[in-house]
Amino acid sequence: MTERQSFDYVIIGGGIAGANALARLRELDPDATCALFSAEKNPPIYRPVLSKDLWLDGEETAEGNHLVPAGDEDLVHLQTRVESLDPSAKLLTLKDGTEVEYGALLLATGMSPVKNGMAPSDRIAFFRTEGDYDRVRELAKPGAHLVVAGGGYIATEMAAALVQQDGVTVTFVTPSLPLLGHMLPAELSDRITRRFEKAGVQLVTGRVETAENTTDGVRVQLEDGQSVAGDGAVIGIGAFPNVGLAKRAGLHIDEATEGVRVDAGLRTSHDSIFAAGDIATYEDSALGVRRVEHADQAERMGRAAGKAMTGAEVNYTRTPMFWSDLFEDGYEAVGEIDSSLQTVVDAGNDDLDTAAVYYLKDGVVRGVLTWNVYGKMDQARRLIKRTVTEPVQDPASLKGAVPLA
Repeated sequence: MTERQSFDYVIIGGGIAGANALARLRELDPDATCALFSAEKNPPIYRPVLSKDLWLDGEETAEGNHLVPAGDEDLVHLQTRVESLDPSAKLLTLKDGTEVEYGALLLATGMSPVKNGMAPSDRIAFFRTEGDYDRVRELAKPGAHLVVAGGGYIATEMAAALVQQDGVTVTFVTPSLPLLGHMLPAELSDRITRRFEKAGVQLVTGRVETAENTTDGVRVQLEDGQSVAGDGAVIGIGAFPNVGLAKRAGLHIDEATEGVRVDAGLRTSHDSIFAAGDIATYEDSALGVRRVEHADQAERMGRAAGKAMTGAEVNYTRTPMFWSDLFEDGYEAVGEIDSSLQTVVDAGNDDLDTAAVYYLKDGVVRGVLTWNVYGKMDQARRLIKRTVTEPVQDPASLKGAVPLA
């Protein structure tokens, strides 16, 4: 006979959004029954530390960054995969055949790394989880040569973090140079590239075709015929939203963003099902329909979803921020950070030790990035929102709109 369980609230996904939703549910409805199902081996963790703090602050184990308090650990069911979802019956089925009834359901299934047919191993990590961190930490010993592949956020942070480990050398395979050229204006992407070279990172231009274990390490083969050997590899060539469960259940998937469409109350096309975090496509009050994959969004949207699941009114239209640290430099950003847009650079000095970058389209500020300047994102949001109704006539006039001090 098939086992059947029942909960007032069910969360599918063990990331930041799911953990924050669970915390909010416990605050607002402490007597309700809750369950969080996660396919991952480790408990929900604050993922940014995996490519930032844990490498640079002297702390090597991730346990202190887990998000679910000890008293609620029994609500989290790890290594538990949900196979199917029946919205009309308010029923989901686990891989082991167990059926689970729910009152309200949150989909917070996050992202999966692009692998292009490659397989992870003890020496090859498609960096995303705590398990990936543990694997790379084991590889990053004095004398190790590690290969990092990718051109975005995670790969760039990992290349910078690894080369700062004692005795570790890094080859960074990236699709194009200068680094982060798809995000940053030339002045800043050139500065970052020089900083990586100064740190001793060997930069190789190319796209990964395969990555395989060898008898004593790994070999990363590039599409153009080049190959790079190392003791281990970190592959960060992209990620895609895990919307398969939602799609099979017949929920509305936004074609342009490939996300689960939600309203301002974070409801999907079925009243009892909500979505949050990386997979959720929503209406940003300033920038329109978007799907955002950063930690700030997952935290805020997760908590809002937890509140909405209790029946409380929620109006989520926030423009989230994100940040990164690369050696001595760091940035905070909000909105669309895309160098194909018109950019205005407000530099604090000729060396760009500080700067603000404004990204425009048709006179509307679509994004703002501050370089080595912190705590200005609320001002940046107000600027973005204002230019939606009052387009900028002279882009140069934006200089000083977000102070550099």
